[in-house]
Amino acid sequence: MKIQHGMLVAAIFLIATPAVSMADITVDNYSNSYATGHAKHSCSATAGSRGILQPNQRDFTVPQTVIDSFCFISNCIVHVYASQNCTGSEIAVVEVDRKKGIININNLDPAHYQFVGGGKHVEVHPVHQAYTFKPYPM
Repeated sequence: MKIQHGMLVAAIFLIATPAVSMADITVDNYSNSYATGHAKHSCSATAGSRGILQPNQRDFTVPQTVIDSFCFISNCIVHVYASQNCTGSEIAVVEVDRKKGIININNLDPAHYQFVGGGKHVEVHPVHQAYTFKPYPM
């Protein structure tokens, strides 16, 4: 009986260890836009307000359980929209690895948005046209 109990404890430890080492993804939105993500035939807005990044919202959390459900094999692609319901033009395509988090961000609207970060944290910044760098003519 002690051997079976020890094997059970070891099995639980092995199963729980990967879950502890992974973490949620957090997003800080410094723009005045909403954002939703579409992955595997589902829009994040179906989760209600928990699936919609609000304008100027900080510490928006994408739980590891959600990442696991969409990226259950390894990587998944999320199409990001500046809307409350995954409509309109895509502003980014994000590749997510279930263990590493965000591994690639393809910014499709660099005239309006800048994405900074990766892994388990990303920030969305507006691009201010008034501050666009213009080299001095020589």
